[in-house]
Amino acid sequence: MSQGISWVREGKIKEAQEAFKQAQIFDPSLRKSAEFQNSICWVGCLHGYAEGVFKICEKVVTLDSDNKACQDSRGLARVLTGDLAGALEDFQAAVNSGALDYLNDVKQRRLRWIEALKAGNNPLTPEELEKLRQVEG
Repeated sequence: MSQGISWVREGKIKEAQEAFKQAQIFDPSLRKSAEFQNSICWVGCLHGYAEGVFKICEKVVTLDSDNKACQDSRGLARVLTGDLAGALEDFQAAVNSGALDYLNDVKQRRLRWIEALKAGNNPLTPEELEKLRQVEG
């Protein structure tokens, strides 16, 4: 699994997909693991593969609908695929739930994104994405 995540970061998507398949063979519970799926969603989005991992991002919200951190990850995918209204909904739900309260700077970043989205702007500029990769990914 960790090798697969590393390959996603490097843009080696085919290799990553094979590593994930192998991990699921060794541990079939990973197929239903929200944490595992959420990691794929988050890392894939941060490294330019939002469209490729979008279905996983959708699935993870279904797998663990109470975990608003998963909805936060889907919000990232939604912004990066052009669904600004959906992203606003996801980030707002994550902030309102308290799921991001454990790290104040994460919560503050999401609040800035929410304000930008409310104004109709995409908050994920190339500079913001680079900061996000350095801090959270």
